[in-house]
Amino acid sequence: TLEQIETDHPRGSDGALDLHAGLNLSETIGTFVKQGLLHRGLVYDLLWISGTWDRCKPMVLDIRKRSGVDAMYENFEALALGQQP
Repeated sequence: TLEQIETDHPRGSDGALDLHAGLNLSETIGTFVKQGLLHRGLVYDLLWISGTWDRCKPMVLDIRKRSGVDAMYENFEALALGQQP
């Protein structure tokens, strides 16, 4: 859960910064694919987006709930849901 992650990696710690950097990178890649700036097939060949999403999903859902922003990391999620296992 997000609470456990925050206990293990308090705000501002290297672990917390790395985690948010990874989420933001995944969202950026999803946005680039959505806008046609990156080829979806290339991304799927290079990255395990769906697996990363599966591991991050509970935390992202907690972040969305806390922030009140349902669109948070939506492009990361959409990209992941399109990748076949």
